[in-house]
Amino acid sequence: MRKILFIFLALFIFSCGSTKNSDSGKDRDEDHVSPKVSINQTADPDDKDGDGDDIEYQIDVFDAGFQPYLETVAKPKGYYSLSYLENHNVQYVAEWNIRVNNPFKYNSNIYENRIDYDPSVDYGYDVNWELYNFFEYMMQKYNFDLGY
Repeated sequence: MRKILFIFLALFIFSCGSTKNSDSGKDRDEDHVSPKVSINQTADPDDKDGDGDDIEYQIDVFDAGFQPYLETVAKPKGYYSLSYLENHNVQYVAEWNIRVNNPFKYNSNIYENRIDYDPSVDYGYDVNWELYNFFEYMMQKYNFDLGY
C-alpha cells in the first residue's frame, strides 16, 4: 500500500511541476513578442467629390493584450480632450523613438519599431485615443515611464 501511495504522490508532484513550467514558458514567449504599432492612411468612403481631401487614419497595434486593455482598463473615448491626447502623444512618441534608436541602452524587444506621428497632421480623436492608450498599456505592462 505504501508503494502505491508513494507512486501516486510522486506522479502528483511531477504533474504539478510540469504544469507550472509550461505556464511560465508561455509568459516568457509572450514577453519576447515585440509590440508593433503603425498609423496608416485610409481613403474616406464618404469622400463624395473624390478630391482626396477627406483623408482618414487608422492605428494598428499588434499585441495580444492591447485590445482587452482598451475594453477593460482604458478610460472611455471622450474622457480626455483631443488636445490632451495630442500633447501626450507628441511627448510619448518622441521618447519612444529615442529608445528605438538606442537598442544597446533600451530593450529592443520592447522598442522595436519607430512610430511615425506628425504633430501637424490631424489624425482625429480615435487614433490619438488609441495611440495614447497604447503607451499607457506598454508602460503598465513593462513597468517603465516615458515621462511627461
